Order: sequence, then structure tokens, then C-alpha cells
Amino acid sequence: MEKFTWQISKKDRVTPWGILSVLLVISLAAAVYQFLTENYFGAALFIVAPVIMFMVSTQGQKEFHCEITDEGIKANNKFYPFKKLDFFAIIADSLIVKVKKEKDVVYIPVHFEDTELIREKLSKNLREEEYEENLGEILNRLLQVH
Repeated sequence: MEKFTWQISKKDRVTPWGILSVLLVISLAAAVYQFLTENYFGAALFIVAPVIMFMVSTQGQKEFHCEITDEGIKANNKFYPFKKLDFFAIIADSLIVKVKKEKDVVYIPVHFEDTELIREKLSKNLREEEYEENLGEILNRLLQVH
């Protein structure tokens, strides 16, 4: 199998302004409620939370490089050999890889138009599974925290 590479720059990924706006409105409403009930610490948390979410989703790596080879997947400077991987899944514009003996999964951004080719390349060495994301993983993926 010849290696397949792709790269995604931060400008290629769209910042989720809609989701951030909704979370900001909800958070500010919760902050007002906390303030009116004289829970000032809670109000401060609900004011700081959207600022942190905004900073995390807009900061991060400028370039993301990935390649699939005969031996495994290289995401930036980290190499994941196929023998240490359990399965993969593709959800929207993310490749999800489960590493054996680890609790969490690895999210790798992909171009939507490359998903079928990536699925074809990985299916030769790794099984594909349905992956059920929990709420935290969905928010992280939508806010592009991974």
C-alpha cells in the first residue's frame, strides 16, 4: 500500500461561531441567574467559561499533518502502529482511532472529500466500527478542541 498523506491548516477548519454564540447566550443567562440568587462564584464561572471555550477553539496548532502507511498512522509527530490500534471510525470530518489498552480515542481531522479514500486505505489493516460519542466528545469535536 502506498502512503496516503493530507494536511489541514487552521484556516481550512471553520470556527464554529454558531455553537459558540449559543453557548455564550446560555452561559450569560446562567450567570445572570446565579448573580440574582447571590451565588457570585457561580456567576463568575459562567462568565469565564465561554471565554475559555472561545480561546481553546480558536487557538491550537496552525498545521496538522497526517499520513497512513503500511505500518500505521502518523498524526503530526506521533506514530500509531496498526498492531496497537483496536478500530477506527469516521464521523463528519474526523477520523477516530481507538488505541488498545487506552480509555480515550484519538481524533484526527480530515477533509470531508477524503473520507472514502481514508476508509478504503485503513480497512486493509484495521476494522471499522460504529463509535458512539459521549456529550463531551461531541462538544469537543464541534468546538474543534481535538
